[in-house]
Amino acid sequence: MAGVAVIALNLWKRPAAQAAKPSPPKPLRDGAQDLPSIVAIDDAAEVRPWEYLVIHHSASVRGSAQSFDQYHRQRGWQGLGYHFVIGNGTDQGDGVIIAGPRWYQQEAGAHAHSTLYNERGIGICLVGNFEEKPPTEAQMAALNELVLKLSRMYKIDAEHIVGHNQIRRGGTLCPGRFFPMADLRERVRALR
Repeated sequence: MAGVAVIALNLWKRPAAQAAKPSPPKPLRDGAQDLPSIVAIDDAAEVRPWEYLVIHHSASVRGSAQSFDQYHRQRGWQGLGYHFVIGNGTDQGDGVIIAGPRWYQQEAGAHAHSTLYNERGIGICLVGNFEEKPPTEAQMAALNELVLKLSRMYKIDAEHIVGHNQIRRGGTLCPGRFFPMADLRERVRALR
């Protein structure tokens, strides 16, 4: 994989009041091989004081930022609850990261069932059910790069990289037993 892409979807536009700020990058086709490196996350609107990275799995075999956006709207939310979604090659390219409007507008998430972690935590969802099998290699490569960049940008320690199950004990298995949380944290400790 030449690099990790962070792309925005056409359906997510900045409000007219923010037109002077940088626009999200143009979308690329899923699975493109000539993807840019992860620079687009710097284009967010005003920066929030982020303190946590909250890792999720979709608990589904298929999915994409678009399908999760539709599902979250059906639940009465204003849209995609996560800040980033990393595809597994089904409905969104394997390892392709899509940044949603909550990221570009620096809005609180709707992913953690916790005011603190929604307000101060960046929600990252990987498509897949990691109770059944681990993430793909491409997903982990993308996640590692994204988490490393975010942890450096916002000075987020490895101990503040949490699974959804750590903040909603007993209520969820997310991100699943096959998700390598310890490896992710160790990588951040070593490279940050």
